[in-house]
Amino acid sequence: IYSLQGLYDQAIKEYQEALKIEPLSAQIHFYLGKAYAKKSLFDKAIKEYQEALRIEPDSAEAHREIASIYLTKIKDGKKALFHFRQSIKIDPDQRQAETIKKVIQILASPKDKNQYFSR
Repeated sequence: IYSLQGLYDQAIKEYQEALKIEPLSAQIHFYLGKAYAKKSLFDKAIKEYQEALRIEPDSAEAHREIASIYLTKIKDGKKALFHFRQSIKIDPDQRQAETIKKVIQILASPKDKNQYFSR
């Protein structure tokens, strides 16, 4: 509820408390990651998404969120490409599938590697 209201600090506290009760909840880790991302705490967001994936490896959504951060915030095209590919592999019919496939084509294209593969 706090996240929906834009109260990300409070949401983070609530998710952290919830994890004390349910530390193996992929969903709580995922939403904690989203709250961190909204606060521009991208390293923490990725860590939470990765924990969600450790618990629930077939989360196309978690891979997509990680890929988006790597692409738009961290500028690591190689990692973004990996996670976008995983997301599509897990759920080829997801709502954003066509967009993700186009991004994969761009990232995999040799002419664009200099722009997206700065690392």
